[in-house]
Amino acid sequence: MATLAPRGPALEARAKRPRQSAPDSSPGPGERGNGLSWRKATLFGLIFAAIDLAIHIGVDIRAQSVGYGLFRDELYYIVCGRRLAWGYLDNQPVIAVVARFADLVFGHERLWTFRLVPSLAGAALVLIAGLLAHSLGGSRKAQAVAMIAVIGAPEYLGVDTILSMNCLEPVLWMVALLAVLEIAKAPSKTSRRYWWIAFGLAGGLALETKLSGGFFLVCLLAGLLATAQRRILLDRWAALGVALVLAIEAPNFVWQLRRGFPTIQWLVRVSHEGKDVRLGPFDFLWQQVLVLDPFSAIFWIAGLGWLLFGKRMREFRFAGLTALLFVALMLVLHAKIYYVVPVYPVLFAAGAVFCYRALPWTRVSASLPIVYMAVFAAATWYWMPVVLPIVPPAQYAKWEQRLGYRPAETENFRRVALPQLLADMTSWPSFAQQVAVAYHSLPPELRETPQGQLGIYCTNYGEASAVDVYGPAYGLPPAISGHQHYWYWGPRGELGNSLVIVGQERKELSKIYRDLYPIGLVHAPYAMPFEDGATIWYARNRLKSPDAIWKGAKELY
Repeated sequence: MATLAPRGPALEARAKRPRQSAPDSSPGPGERGNGLSWRKATLFGLIFAAIDLAIHIGVDIRAQSVGYGLFRDELYYIVCGRRLAWGYLDNQPVIAVVARFADLVFGHERLWTFRLVPSLAGAALVLIAGLLAHSLGGSRKAQAVAMIAVIGAPEYLGVDTILSMNCLEPVLWMVALLAVLEIAKAPSKTSRRYWWIAFGLAGGLALETKLSGGFFLVCLLAGLLATAQRRILLDRWAALGVALVLAIEAPNFVWQLRRGFPTIQWLVRVSHEGKDVRLGPFDFLWQQVLVLDPFSAIFWIAGLGWLLFGKRMREFRFAGLTALLFVALMLVLHAKIYYVVPVYPVLFAAGAVFCYRALPWTRVSASLPIVYMAVFAAATWYWMPVVLPIVPPAQYAKWEQRLGYRPAETENFRRVALPQLLADMTSWPSFAQQVAVAYHSLPPELRETPQGQLGIYCTNYGEASAVDVYGPAYGLPPAISGHQHYWYWGPRGELGNSLVIVGQERKELSKIYRDLYPIGLVHAPYAMPFEDGATIWYARNRLKSPDAIWKGAKELY
């Protein structure tokens, strides 16, 4: 029978001594953070995801109530969704499918329902940031900090406010990267198999969402090859993951191949047109700090450094190399600021885990998520009015002056009342209505041609999409345009002897039509400069053949 040892003075003193604070015992690679299971980590992450979802829905409801509407590209994607194909000149098939789904299920009259997919994508990215921190061995508090960083980053809030390729891209990239992180420490072949399948699906859909996903996957491959984790590429299940990526991308590749890879030709042309703002390395990196919120810079910078140089991160060094290589590649290619944004969630996650391992487990570090959330909330409250569509267009200039901040433009256009993102959410229903008024001002006999109803030609895809989406309610025919993928849809027999043309200059039109009559003028004071004041012409007596006109109408920029 066991006997109790006597308690001496030393033991009694030790028993009375208060417990000392210990560092956060976040485990190393291959272990789970403080015994937190995947199920518990996911349920915890869903709380923050729900907060993010509520923010986006609230922003969209507010945006519509103060006068904003669908974004230029959203209208374009709706039209692409009504003409589904395996490829498009300037976007990939996934966004067209998503836009078609949203248009069919929710309609485009209410912003918050039409934009439910990007709102959910934003929430999913928050959850994935938490899971990345968990995968890197972080505790629940580290998860919280990583997710707060994503919720409060201006660029993610802005990107997830509209339906675009950019809201889906970060989610798919980070799922693919999360899968590779788990493969790197997978204890069994079975678990590796499922993660390789997840990688293949996410990687393939990333390519079908935006071609920049290909650059990310190449950088990920390079990161693996440069580290000891190249061993996972020899796994037989790796072939399955790669095969899934290629199989999902194959239809679009065939579409591009049959047409001589028009998307690559378009990208090369855009790079030489001077349309996009080109920043030097310092300005480019400084904009990364601004668009992700300066208060969060300490986390992603620390996360990148730790992934690259931390001894306990050797197994995950490829993730840091992937991010570094991608940023360097985008710098070389003079990419837009937001092209780099999808890689940051893993850096936020790594930075959050690093801070908890580096700081002593005191009351200060224990309260870090609460302090961080308070600081982020204050910063977000400061800049939200100038980066999100929540201030009425007429009051925006006042807010911008008061706060002393305006988001950087990514394209070279004359400065207008609103930043481009917000300007392109104004005036489209009014634009279609004004075109309809001018169109129906023509006598009925002029609106009937041997080909049928008199056609409408628009200068750019935004104008053409507005006519296609809002025009039927006003009795307008489908629009034609030579801009972007509209040119590939062709003139559809509408280049008759007469045509209504929106937005062209008389000097150019006089080379194509003998007689030009202005029948309207677009009033869109908060839109981009080439929309406001655009002339609506009635053109007749064609000087060139339809084929010659259409060949010269091609505009890729």
